[in-house]
Amino acid sequence: MNGKDINLILGSFLILSALSIQFSDYADSAPVIPYSRWGTATLDGEAIGNGMEIFALIDGTIYASNHTYNTDGSYCLDIPSQPTDADTAKEGGIEGDLIYYIFQSDNRTFLAEETDSYTLSGLSWQVNPLTFSSSRSVIHPLINELIPEPIDGGNDYIYLYNPDFQDIDLEDWILIDSTGFEMELFGNISGRGTRYVDLGTKRMEGQDGYLRLSWCPDQFTSNKIYYSLDRVEWGNSDNPVSNSTHPDFTKVSSSGSGMKRNPNGTDSDDSSKDFILQKPATPRPKGTIRGYVKDGNGDQVLNSELELSRNNTLFLKKNLIDSDYFELNLPQGIYILRINFAGYVTSERYNIEIIADSESWVNVTLARSANSSEPNGMLYGTVYDHNDEIWNVSVVLKSSENYTENAIATDIFGYYEFIIPSGSYNVHLSKKGYENQSYHRISIHPGDELKLDIYMWKISDHNNSISANGSVGGRVIDESGLAFKALNLEIVNTTSGTAHFSLTDKNGYYSFSLEPGFYRLDVEYPNYELWSQGFEIERGTITVMNVVLRGSEPVITLIFHVIDENSRGINNASIALMIDDTQELKMKTNVDGYATFIKIRYGGVGSIIDHLDYEIWTDNIQIHTDKRIQFIEVVLESKIIADVPEAEDDTDYSIVMVLLVVILIIILSFIILFAILILRKRKQEMD
Repeated sequence: MNGKDINLILGSFLILSALSIQFSDYADSAPVIPYSRWGTATLDGEAIGNGMEIFALIDGTIYASNHTYNTDGSYCLDIPSQPTDADTAKEGGIEGDLIYYIFQSDNRTFLAEETDSYTLSGLSWQVNPLTFSSSRSVIHPLINELIPEPIDGGNDYIYLYNPDFQDIDLEDWILIDSTGFEMELFGNISGRGTRYVDLGTKRMEGQDGYLRLSWCPDQFTSNKIYYSLDRVEWGNSDNPVSNSTHPDFTKVSSSGSGMKRNPNGTDSDDSSKDFILQKPATPRPKGTIRGYVKDGNGDQVLNSELELSRNNTLFLKKNLIDSDYFELNLPQGIYILRINFAGYVTSERYNIEIIADSESWVNVTLARSANSSEPNGMLYGTVYDHNDEIWNVSVVLKSSENYTENAIATDIFGYYEFIIPSGSYNVHLSKKGYENQSYHRISIHPGDELKLDIYMWKISDHNNSISANGSVGGRVIDESGLAFKALNLEIVNTTSGTAHFSLTDKNGYYSFSLEPGFYRLDVEYPNYELWSQGFEIERGTITVMNVVLRGSEPVITLIFHVIDENSRGINNASIALMIDDTQELKMKTNVDGYATFIKIRYGGVGSIIDHLDYEIWTDNIQIHTDKRIQFIEVVLESKIIADVPEAEDDTDYSIVMVLLVVILIIILSFIILFAILILRKRKQEMD
């Protein structure tokens, strides 16, 4: 090794040492290398193609995006890391963050099967494919409006928005706030519609925070993972836990105001631009209360007067003209309901809670007043101890409607008797040394003479008896409160298989006296779901079991959207639905091409759509059992106007052609003759 080589080595060493010192100084202040992922992306096994934007998200915030390139769906994403000096916002990933990948097309979001856990040494040197599939895609709603300080003083609430024409099922969605609270959602959002959500408490009272709307694509797995697809922040938080790079909306500070996307569905991931301050905020939707007004016989009471009070103030008053049915849409709150009718005792119902965007039934039974001209009914009977009558038993009769009370004692023959207005009553019996007995909701009708013999058991006899029976009874009604009269009921002893049968009375009441044991009550009626329930009978006890039958043929709403080939709504198109080949429903579309049919039963529905300017459209629509609202979009083709055939030309073109040829020959002959004459003249001049 000569001197020149040594100098070269020393010089190289000094240069490398200087570079290493400079690099180490830079490394102390430089950000951590971002998490990188690259490879190819596929959708349903096919390459996504060129130009599709793929996003990388953490907790609903987009931290990286890039477009695919080449025809094989190549992509490359660099997710920044959280700088060590960032103490006011989450600007990148930290160790352990869940990274998930999406792309969007036609309002549908596709979620990749692959996820990553953020690591500081996340630079990837091998190909990492992203696998998308239609089965892991969803039309995702947006948090469209937030009302943190409602003017009604109730819970905070929000409105979700569906940006697409198809319904969105919220069963697989939850809301998550900045405190970690999770709220499961339910129901549907109709196409281009909104959905009210009560947050259950004052969730947005803080100076800053966020809400995330998250979806789980794998509901049937034991370990559910929710992926946030929409995030809204407010209040300009300087806390990196709740503040991302997502721009915030200014905190709503005045009561009755809200923050709302403008227009609906605007989503640029910039809350400061997507939302506006709206005052007054969109109010809560109203709740619905429905019910029937009946008398003690279960018959209609028409033209009664209805009053609703709220906060000790009369809120509403109306007459149910020619009807026993009422349906009211009311603001959320607590109400008192009063029903008045001449000849009847006023019925009052307290603490009726109306909940926004929900409905409830309140059926009212009116009892005849004491001064009514309608004949009274009679309840009578004998009280026994085994086979002997019991005297001086206290028998208390209490009205189920107005809570008036009558009391008598049995005579020396154990006999009792009440002359009372029609209505519903409860009977209570007591005597020292005997077990108390009670019977509920006994219906008395005008002119009735109802006999009710009652057995009472001595306390000592009851403790030693092994043969005493028990009883079960109740009422059978439907969801609207209407009673089933003369309905055959079957109770089966599940141990011995012995069956017992009984009929409901004209008010739907039934009762069985049964030996101790285990039983099952089965109730069936055409077009209603089977009702079945097991129970146990014990000695000397009375079991009350009311039955509510639900219709087995639920209905849905059909929404038609009729458009042309250019996706423009067609006005005044006639739609005819044929249900079960017997019932025909007709409707015309509005200016936007929409028509809505309500209360359509599940099954096949024939449909015809007709318009003068378009071809007739026919189809047999299958109504889905998993939806309450079904959206159907129909494209009508313009009618093709046939070309009018031109009139036949009678001209004989063969003769014309002959004439043209003859004329052409004559012209050529003149030209040749003229040329010959010119040549002869020149020759003579030359000679």
